[in-house]
Amino acid sequence: VHVPHMTLEQRLHAVWRCMSVPSWLRIEAELQVNEVNSFGMDKAHTHREKEKIVKTWELVADAIYGYTGLRAFVADVVTSNADPSAKVSAALPDRLVAVLVHVDSYRTPESTEIMRAWLLELMVGLRRRAEELVDHLEDLVVEGCGEMAQHNGITKFCESLKAKFDDRGMVERLKDRTSTRPGSTDMTQGGGSE
Repeated sequence: VHVPHMTLEQRLHAVWRCMSVPSWLRIEAELQVNEVNSFGMDKAHTHREKEKIVKTWELVADAIYGYTGLRAFVADVVTSNADPSAKVSAALPDRLVAVLVHVDSYRTPESTEIMRAWLLELMVGLRRRAEELVDHLEDLVVEGCGEMAQHNGITKFCESLKAKFDDRGMVERLKDRTSTRPGSTDMTQGGGSE
């Protein structure tokens, strides 16, 4: 989530620090933001167009942060001794809720809901939303850079972003109503890359 007083360029750089963005893409994204000026728009419209580009990057970064935090929370739940059919009790950290709301992936639980079912819905929904956001980012870059984006490997970069949404076996653990079964404690299931 960006800091309000930062410039658009500073917001982009803040996002890139946590995403391993290749140098060619950093240059192209900055050009894309700066070239909005050359379209002969009025100042307000120019700012909106620039904001749209930066916001796309921020949403992808927030989705990555949110998924990592949610996965860690889920890991705590599935490795605890709590009854798998227990109702929602523990609250997600406020910052995590704020990020999930920001990327349109949060739903307040009903008091009668089972914790694991609610978390499963959040994890699956966030991954789906994150993939949409990454696809939108790829479209935006291709729109701004054309064939150069494909030549430089924008698809490979976006695939590396999607790889960050590996649940590491947590989705299966949430689905598994008898999580105390032998062999169900493998936290590394599914591989992944951070």
